[in-house]
Amino acid sequence: MTHNDGVQIRIIILEAGEHLESVIRKVEKGWVVRFKRGSSLLGKKVAVYTSITPEVPLEWSEGNDHLSVHCQVECQQAGSFRYFFNVEESKEEGSGYFLVMPSLQVNGKALELDGICCQTYLTKLLGPLPEWKNRLRIAHESGYNMIHLTPIQELGVSNSSYSLSDHHGLVKTLGSHYGFEDIRNLVEDLEKTWGLLTVQDVVWNHAAKNATWLLEHPESAYNCLNSPHLRPAYVIDRVYHEFGKQVGEGVWEHRGVPPTIENIHHVNAIEYLLRAEVLPKAELHEFYQVDLKAMTNLFEIFIKQAGGPTSDPLDGENLEIIQDPEYRRFGNTVDFERSARIFNRLRGDANSEEERVTRCVQSFKDALHQKNLDAARESWEVILAGLQAVMGGITYERIAENGPKKGLVSAENPLTTDYFLHLEADLGWKNEEHFAFDPEKSKLLMAFNGWVMSSDPMKNFALKDSQVYLRRELVCWGDSVKLNYGDKEEDSPFLWQYMKEYTQKTASIFHGLRIDNAHGTPIHVAENLLKVARQVRPDVYVFAELFTGSEYLDNVFVNRLGISSLIREAQSAHDSHEQGRLVYRYGGDCVGAFKQKSARLAPNSIAHGLFLDQSHDNPSPIHTRSPFDILPTAAMLSMASCAVGSNRGYDELVRNHIHVVSETRPYASWPQDITEKQGIIKGRKILNDLHKWLAQHGYNQVFVDQMNPDIVGITRHNPLSHETVIVVSHTSFSKNYVDWPQNLKHIPIGGVLENVLFEMKLNQIQEEWDLENQEILMGLKNFEMEIRENINFSEGNMFKIHNREYIELTNFPTGSVIGFKVRPSDDAASAFQTIYDSIGGTSDAPRWSSCRNTRTGLQNTKSLAHWNEVGLITRTGVDDEWTWAFWSEKIKLNFEKEFYVDSDTRGEFVNRREILKDSVGSSEGFTDFQLRPNFGIALAVAPDLMNPKNAWKALNSAEVLLGPLGIKTLDPTDWAYSGFYNNDDDGTDKKTAKGWNYHQGPEWLFVAGFYLQARLNIGLILGGPEKRYAIRQTQERLGNAYKHIMNSPWRSLPELTNSNGENCRQSCDAQAWSVGCLIEACTTLNALSE
Repeated sequence: MTHNDGVQIRIIILEAGEHLESVIRKVEKGWVVRFKRGSSLLGKKVAVYTSITPEVPLEWSEGNDHLSVHCQVECQQAGSFRYFFNVEESKEEGSGYFLVMPSLQVNGKALELDGICCQTYLTKLLGPLPEWKNRLRIAHESGYNMIHLTPIQELGVSNSSYSLSDHHGLVKTLGSHYGFEDIRNLVEDLEKTWGLLTVQDVVWNHAAKNATWLLEHPESAYNCLNSPHLRPAYVIDRVYHEFGKQVGEGVWEHRGVPPTIENIHHVNAIEYLLRAEVLPKAELHEFYQVDLKAMTNLFEIFIKQAGGPTSDPLDGENLEIIQDPEYRRFGNTVDFERSARIFNRLRGDANSEEERVTRCVQSFKDALHQKNLDAARESWEVILAGLQAVMGGITYERIAENGPKKGLVSAENPLTTDYFLHLEADLGWKNEEHFAFDPEKSKLLMAFNGWVMSSDPMKNFALKDSQVYLRRELVCWGDSVKLNYGDKEEDSPFLWQYMKEYTQKTASIFHGLRIDNAHGTPIHVAENLLKVARQVRPDVYVFAELFTGSEYLDNVFVNRLGISSLIREAQSAHDSHEQGRLVYRYGGDCVGAFKQKSARLAPNSIAHGLFLDQSHDNPSPIHTRSPFDILPTAAMLSMASCAVGSNRGYDELVRNHIHVVSETRPYASWPQDITEKQGIIKGRKILNDLHKWLAQHGYNQVFVDQMNPDIVGITRHNPLSHETVIVVSHTSFSKNYVDWPQNLKHIPIGGVLENVLFEMKLNQIQEEWDLENQEILMGLKNFEMEIRENINFSEGNMFKIHNREYIELTNFPTGSVIGFKVRPSDDAASAFQTIYDSIGGTSDAPRWSSCRNTRTGLQNTKSLAHWNEVGLITRTGVDDEWTWAFWSEKIKLNFEKEFYVDSDTRGEFVNRREILKDSVGSSEGFTDFQLRPNFGIALAVAPDLMNPKNAWKALNSAEVLLGPLGIKTLDPTDWAYSGFYNNDDDGTDKKTAKGWNYHQGPEWLFVAGFYLQARLNIGLILGGPEKRYAIRQTQERLGNAYKHIMNSPWRSLPELTNSNGENCRQSCDAQAWSVGCLIEACTTLNALSE
């Protein structure tokens, strides 16, 4: 949020070839996005389009000065918008995105995104609808302003909160006689009475395996009919299923594998049996091989019918196997025409046509046999890779110390997770294989969904080019079928319509959507469904959790989907230092950042964060850290300048993981089961109220101070008033309780201490932890909050104030939190206001040619005559015979005749024509005809020296000398040319020794400035296309100079460069005449452009 006055303008500089799909640029509704040509596009015709009006280019502002003209679009609706541009009506030359953040309102009042305080609830644990409000009331009493509900839709057979059997039905615990309108009424009531917005998950990429609509529309899934490449994976899946069932039945106990798997010996025995006996019998390779005998016979028939050998050139052709599209055993084939070109050849080892054919067929057979062997080897590698993955899962689930230790293999806890839905009776894999090829049964063999570690989220792992199901790389959710949208709506019309209606209904009820498994949802699907959502709720708040493993890919998802916030988790931090780094990373601008102007460059941003102290997927930090860390971590996050959130149960000190699948106990109700005295609820309200207040009042700068390994101080700063709020937290990332650390550094006040906001700590009042209520989700009872607010400076329990200069923390044990508010002194506030006033104004894109004074420097001889006439100089010339005026006229009459080399000039030294000589009558002779750029200086200061058309031709000829920044001081085709200057060269080559080539090739910038000035002068005289060309060329050259200045630590231009703009280390990095001559050209350019 920006707290500056005036229309906010964010400027995007366009550069040729830049496709910025991963650069996030956030703006707000009502702001203006302005586009300007970058250095690579100056002087070029550029058409800019946005997805707001994709068919019509944006209109450039008036003027010929490409440095100042712009086009812009006003951001009137929330969402993600793509821009792209063409150059000279060519193909798309560059693109990017800008993200317009939604405007959230609570009862008509704006809710800052950085002020969001969200609490997650598992809908299935809220009970019947009449009981919801009492269970949700804790969010209101704890100071939250947003509730996140897991799906309210009907759950599948697993009872997982994210496995939906009917996206258009309601969860059964709600009560059969309630409908979506009742939910809508509740959502509206929560906002009206408690100021709570409500958001809900959308589940787009899978459905429960018992969803009846999938049986009616199996094309909505990836099955063995529409995805026959999955058939081999299905067979292997059934092999594992059968083996696991046998283990549970004790079939393999005599081989060292009992039904209860509980040690490494059992695991090793399983691995051996699968590798040595079970998996080889599946003969996976046969799905990727050819029938050698059949193919050989067919090839022999083919070449006999061909009528003789071929003599066509081979061009490196090799025998290739064509995969059977139905993936049958030995169903693969070959291209017989190609095979004939390779093998049906004349042979020197054959005495007859029959023998030749026989030998050709044998060569084909041998090559085909080798292909089969290759397929067998590759298939076995796939089997071993899959086995390794399977054994990793078995080890974790059965014997790992940090695993669930499932023990007994049973139907409820199978040895391996099925990858495919199998509705038929278990008949053993050999008898089930034919199901995959049956036209009716195969369409019900549907692939389950899951996630793949370290995979590319932009790649669909269920498609033919993936072996995820075959290599058992999927961390599979055995309760949910992966949905198949295809590439477009026509590929799966029922599914698209089904999900559109579901999305619209959800968006019409709730204020926001959380995209479940966003990285696993095809991005084109999410894009289209979010468009549908925004049709019914334009300012829908969209947030998601992404596991792409790459910030680049995270940003691509944010840009394409218009994600408002990405979920960030404090539980990913391993210590307080890392947790503080996350607050710094996601929590706002750094303290001390300059006051920003209303019109400025659009910064490259990180995705806005929704920072959670615990998500519903995390186990309780009571186990992973300590109960004493609950409050300090909540306090640290409340000081982040972003959206924050928590999970129901965290504030109440629920010690066990409230699992999205297995948990069935309902939440406690307010006030029957729970009050503000439970856990940290009262402290949470103080922290949430502070978080909201900081966002509302512009405290958007953050500083994190690691005071010791466990204590972190976080500052929120208001850049306008320069008031600060400081909260210090004593975290506990281990079970060890620390009473009070010694030698903690003091907290400098740095102004006037206005208020001690609070002291809070969590106290353990009993040694033993109470057991949780077995019927209702209740937290620990042996802890209580100690809270003091608005404390007198002399009455603090945790601190002492010394001379109004610094604060000493005197009693600050583990689990403690303290907050201060500081304002600047009166003198400092006055100084700040003075600075604030002095740097007001507006900003535009960086711009050359701000100079408006007339050009100074060398003048032509006409000026000398004028100065004499007006009395500025008394002498009329060198002597009384030649006046300045006479001398000027003499030069003009003879210059072109002596210096211009026209197209008809002949002579032994003539190298290039239509040039201006650098000298006339030189002793060497040939040097008169060397092409050099110095004549540009003469044309710059005296453009009427010669016929402007010939001057234009000379300037055209000199274009070959132009480098990126400067201009070569000698023709690059000249024998004496050497473009790399080194004054330290002690060599024997005269061309370069001791920098001899100083003016024999290196590219000088001040001369290039005069060249541009000459272009503009002559272009002005000629007018028409020449004038336009001169303006365009100058603008393009200025672009290179601007790019260099912005990348230079000197913010200037060098004296010269080596060949083609390479840096010359012996050149001055900031040369006045390089800049000055360019500014002169800019002055003329401005005059021509106005």
